[in-house]
Amino acid sequence: MKSQLPALRKRLVTDPEYFKKVYAHTFTLSLRPGARTLELEPALSYWQAFIPPALASNPSALSSTSSKSSPSTGPPAFSKSDLDLWCEFMKEKGKAVSKDTWLLFIDFLRGVDKDFKEHDEEAAWPSTIDAFVEYAREKKASA
Repeated sequence: MKSQLPALRKRLVTDPEYFKKVYAHTFTLSLRPGARTLELEPALSYWQAFIPPALASNPSALSSTSSKSSPSTGPPAFSKSDLDLWCEFMKEKGKAVSKDTWLLFIDFLRGVDKDFKEHDEEAAWPSTIDAFVEYAREKKASA
């Protein structure tokens, strides 16, 4: 098993399907007995553990999918500073994380453009993600 860890780590940050499967399973494993939402502190820790290594990898398990012509268009437009903004937003919100938000966050960061201008508010995103987009647009406009 120990000899397999480097290959599994590499696969986690480079393989989109494997990343999504492990990430999704983490939500279920992390729930307290009887809970339906993930407490904020563990969620923040997991985002910090999962996302930066995948963002930094080339190829990345979080490669951008915002281009209509290609399913994987290279490095994610979502950045480490965007993740920091997400975590700041979630701390201000101060609520537990729903499974829907947890799962769709990965699809969101794979598809969002760097300025959050192409986000479709009419799509079926969780309200937390829509609220974050407004928050991020305001923060980026004032920077």
